[in-house]
Amino acid sequence: MDSRLKPQYSLTITSERSSIENAVTFAERVANEMNLIDEEYDNLAISISEAVSNAIIHGNKLDKNKKVKISIFVKRNNVTVIVKDQGSGFDPKKLKNPLDPENIPKEYGRGIFVLRNLMDTVDFNFVKSGTEVIFSKNYKKNSFKK
Repeated sequence: MDSRLKPQYSLTITSERSSIENAVTFAERVANEMNLIDEEYDNLAISISEAVSNAIIHGNKLDKNKKVKISIFVKRNNVTVIVKDQGSGFDPKKLKNPLDPENIPKEYGRGIFVLRNLMDTVDFNFVKSGTEVIFSKNYKKNSFKK
């Protein structure tokens, strides 16, 4: 994604658990304005919530001095979301499969898995100033309310 493009929607939040609810409200507003059917509305809101939770908890480690920025780009039948934290990054290849029996009871470890299952693409960009999780979804005609 061209970093010079201006997002249609943008929100910057502090790295506190209470900020996750602000991100969910923001995601729901965007999904509503896109006129998505309930299932797609929920999938977009869940995906943004998971990415923001990961950024706050794992990326910024709940450091209230660090921010998370959510940028949303909407095209006709596509949405692209960038969630950027100020953390040191991680190795996506080392993520454990949350469906393995030993991982099922664990409280964490499902966020990226959920994103990969709800979105069409999920990519990571690791820069000095933090980590970007970039995900997108292409919608079919029947994904929108009539």
